[in-house]
Amino acid sequence: MRFPNGYTLPAVLAVGLHLIIIIAVSIAWPSPTERHTVKQPKLIQAKLVGLKSTTKQQKKAATPQKNKVNQQAKRQAEEAKRKAAEEAKKKAAEAAKRKAAEDAKRKAAEEAKRKAQEKAKQVAAQKKAEEVKRKAAAEAKKKAAEEAKRKAAADAKRKAEAAKRAEQEKLRKQREAKARQERERKAKEEALRRQQESELEKMLAAEEAEERARQEAAASQKQVASMMGLIKQLIEQNWRKPSFLTKGLKVTLQIQMVPTGEVVNVSVTQSSGNALFDRSAVQAVERVGRFPELRQLKPRVFESQFRRFTMVFNPED
Repeated sequence: MRFPNGYTLPAVLAVGLHLIIIIAVSIAWPSPTERHTVKQPKLIQAKLVGLKSTTKQQKKAATPQKNKVNQQAKRQAEEAKRKAAEEAKKKAAEAAKRKAAEDAKRKAAEEAKRKAQEKAKQVAAQKKAEEVKRKAAAEAKKKAAEEAKRKAAADAKRKAEAAKRAEQEKLRKQREAKARQERERKAKEEALRRQQESELEKMLAAEEAEERARQEAAASQKQVASMMGLIKQLIEQNWRKPSFLTKGLKVTLQIQMVPTGEVVNVSVTQSSGNALFDRSAVQAVERVGRFPELRQLKPRVFESQFRRFTMVFNPED
């Protein structure tokens, strides 16, 4: 049989008390044979003479005795029961006291255990909180380190890119400067070449012009000489020699013409001393009147040589 925790000892004491009471009653309340045998030992030792005849008398005589014994047994039983009850009560009180002590001890132990558990929980919670805090701090430190590393890497990358861009810009400017210098050099060389070519062309042109001028001058001189010869020949062909002229006479004439070769004026600039001869020379020019060959001349040559020119007329040379 199992009893609830804390009631085992009182239950055992109660059971034991009842057993003691039952045993005491059994001992104090014997069966008819046992009560006669136990309580009246002297009768057991008596002779059994005339047992049957005296049985009724004995029974009658034994009744007060039996009542006395029963009362005594009852008193003993009640005393035993009382003592057993007191003992049980005492033991129950002691048991209750022990149980109270045990309960108090158990409760104290439970309270201590609860407090210990609570303390353990608090310690565990604190440790957990500290661990969470430590992990959070470690995570924050890790993230800060990673962020610092990332920022450092980004800063290094930015600086590297800036340095690269600066280097590229420097190289670009160097290339541009070199290209500009090359362009300037080529431009100077081109300008010098053009200047030299221009100067050479000018020189060649000047030489060519000079040559042309020389050639033209030579041609003009030749043409002028040819025209002068032609004019002189035509004038001499149209000259009418006066009678009785002295040999070796010569007169200087000034002749004015237009580009068509027509004579517009003729005059004596230096006389021969013979008016008749001078007059015959002027008339010879007038008789020619026009020199159409002069139209072959360039205007410049005509203007410079035949617009107005002088000639010495001495037909006899």
